[in-house]
Amino acid sequence: MTVNSGAEPSSPTETEAEAESRARRARTEARLAAAGISVPAHLPWIESADTVTLRTPTEVARRTYALFLTAMRADSLLSDAEIPVEEMRERFPQGFAAFSPIEAAFFAAAEPEKQTLINSLWRYESLATLQWALGWAEELPWPTTICDLDTVIATMMDADPDERVATAALRPAAEIVDALDLHFRLHWATRHAGLEGRPNPADLDGGVIMERHHALNWLITFMGEDWDDVPTHT
Repeated sequence: MTVNSGAEPSSPTETEAEAESRARRARTEARLAAAGISVPAHLPWIESADTVTLRTPTEVARRTYALFLTAMRADSLLSDAEIPVEEMRERFPQGFAAFSPIEAAFFAAAEPEKQTLINSLWRYESLATLQWALGWAEELPWPTTICDLDTVIATMMDADPDERVATAALRPAAEIVDALDLHFRLHWATRHAGLEGRPNPADLDGGVIMERHHALNWLITFMGEDWDDVPTHT
């Protein structure tokens, strides 16, 4: 994401990439306005599809398995139906190889703290976002409710992981950047509502939006940060 305010009018010196980003922001703002969601015009635009640096399809596919295992372990512990770690490692070694430091520590802990379990469970939403980016899901629904867990889980369980990683391909960069532009502005709207003590506009789910924003920022290599340190500035 650029740090340009984008508030100034277009000029003869505006690059093609800047014009693309400005047009994307205008489309997003129109969509939000139609849904009754107001965001300030000074919010920055997102980097253009031609200049953004996406993670490789292989890296994204491996990250889905890391997220899947993290969320699944949290789910099993919270429901008192723990899945043995070695059983998970045998079934999905690709995920263990892709763990971030925080994820590895989570799996190493015999009794993770309750908040860690809750945070890890939310990774199903990040996973659903990356499934969409890889074309494993047809759409990224409007974020008013959590993802369809049965479908998200079945998508990971019903395919050979090695084949999935080897054949992974990303959606066009323009679609990914469109999604990021939307969720960046939605995240601002929900955060601002929280700061003012108001309900989220248009029944938005702030937790879903935050996880999607995190995943999409990681996907475009925002600020060059790895998974655990990806910022979600608004």
